Amino acid sequence: MNFKVNVNGAGRQRGVAMVEAVLILPLVAWLVLAALQLVWIFWAQQLLANTSHYVLRAGQLHHGDMAMMRQVLATGMAATQVNTSGAALNAEESVREHVWRATAQALLHSQLAAQIRILTPTAQQTQTYSERRYDLRLQQWVQEIAIDHVAARLHETQDADAWLAARQLQLEIWWCFPLEVPWVSGVLQQSRRWRNHPAQQFCQLREAAVGKPLWPLIVQRQGPMQSGYRGN
Repeated sequence: MNFKVNVNGAGRQRGVAMVEAVLILPLVAWLVLAALQLVWIFWAQQLLANTSHYVLRAGQLHHGDMAMMRQVLATGMAATQVNTSGAALNAEESVREHVWRATAQALLHSQLAAQIRILTPTAQQTQTYSERRYDLRLQQWVQEIAIDHVAARLHETQDADAWLAARQLQLEIWWCFPLEVPWVSGVLQQSRRWRNHPAQQFCQLREAAVGKPLWPLIVQRQGPMQSGYRGN
């Protein structure tokens, strides 16, 4: 009789353990997938932070040209493009083709789901401090905030701090990062509503065009212009 009781008790324990495993394993699997997606987002955020330095540098050297900054942004973020072909990259030619394809995809993505906002110079600063000058390289007249003869300009201006502020290029870069890990994107999309930032709505409106749920990555960079600011 005791043997039968022990057998029944062991069977009951195995049954309880099996039920617990059935209930817990999906949660554990989801947590692993969520951790993978969060690490992926963190890596993309760091990549955007590094790329933003080059984007700012391109704007500083090329008169704040938006097309140039977008090209640099797409080139830096090309590493986030997932290789969906499934082909192994063994030959050098295959690697080169993959790099070109990833860059082209990132450039398209930057047009659809990325934005570079110029916070300064503002429209008011541009109107106040820009002047008409002749560009010898382009052989045409341009309107720009000049950066040459700093000492003379500081001596002539009535508000030196305001003029120096107008020579600062401040950027805010948004990159809508696709969420690739299944079963996690829905929860992350709900959680992002707690963040009150215009980039949230910007990415949400572009999810239909991209065909994937998007997570907004945001970074700001600022530095003095190294060429006359002409805007776009």
